[in-house]
Amino acid sequence: MEVTHQKIAEKAGLSRSTVSRALRNHPAIPEATRIRVKTAARELNYRADPMISALMSRVRHGLPPGVPPVIGYVSAASARDWRTKPSLRQIHSGATERAEQLGYRLEEFMLSDKSEAGPSLNRILVARNVQGLLVAPAGEPAYDLRLDWNRFASVAIGYELQQEGIHRVRANHFQGMTLALEQLRQRGYRRIGAVLPSRLDNRLRNRWAAAFLLDRQQHGDPDPDALLLAKYETVRQSFWEWLEKWRPEAVIGPYGSVFDWIQRTGKRVPEDLAFVTLGHLPGQTHLAGVNQRLDLLGALAVNVVTEQLHQNARGLDAAARTILLDSHWVPGPSVGRSQLKG
Repeated sequence: MEVTHQKIAEKAGLSRSTVSRALRNHPAIPEATRIRVKTAARELNYRADPMISALMSRVRHGLPPGVPPVIGYVSAASARDWRTKPSLRQIHSGATERAEQLGYRLEEFMLSDKSEAGPSLNRILVARNVQGLLVAPAGEPAYDLRLDWNRFASVAIGYELQQEGIHRVRANHFQGMTLALEQLRQRGYRRIGAVLPSRLDNRLRNRWAAAFLLDRQQHGDPDPDALLLAKYETVRQSFWEWLEKWRPEAVIGPYGSVFDWIQRTGKRVPEDLAFVTLGHLPGQTHLAGVNQRLDLLGALAVNVVTEQLHQNARGLDAAARTILLDSHWVPGPSVGRSQLKG
């Protein structure tokens, strides 16, 4: 049975208009009344209709009929990276599709100079009546964005944006590394190594490295040389030297290019050395790896923003949440030993 605002009003002993405003966190409604309404809604298992919520959002924002409200898609990625990196395109595609499903439109705002972008971007967003913001990852070091956050419902993907109190969604990198190790062990591999650019792992709060080292300790093999952490500028040369010295049976790397590095040594994959990528992308049918489901990550970010918009919630949150999205395993010919072991 559909739960309407009227049913919530009857249960809470309030008017329908009061219930409607309380569910949107309208500042004119006292906190005690909002709690009373939300308690009644929860007891009735109330769920807001996203299409009706989007329609009412258009009405409240004074948009003409047929014009969807806008969610700003803010990215500090360079124009080249934005158009060429499959990972960034996947996130944007997932966010765009989900926004359209919910009756919104995604509009891109690219930051050419992050240090000066805050105030000017803020003026543009306010002038265009943008109410929701999705801050996309850029593959760059951490940065700040000086905005009047109290004007916006917001979410960030990943940790590059250094802003306390913002809701976040991100791939569960710890789980992704653990999944890769589990899959290799199930297939009989024991001497497993990993290569990680240190700057990349630092940006992920060292979750890949932590998962790898913990796994090795739990399996009674805490050899620190199993993990190669190197600077971007030297990681390829360091990898070749490490490979010759440590001689692993299988290697885990962050992206598919490590597969090319292995082949340049003359080693056969997977006959001489198995390889698993932590960032498996569509079209990489020659690789086994971990799919971070980046399109779904973009969709989840839109869900977080629209939920705030429907509740009339703006600004930063002292109890901001982080949603972790688990990765999936993608089998492929870069891993052999198909006889799984229990």
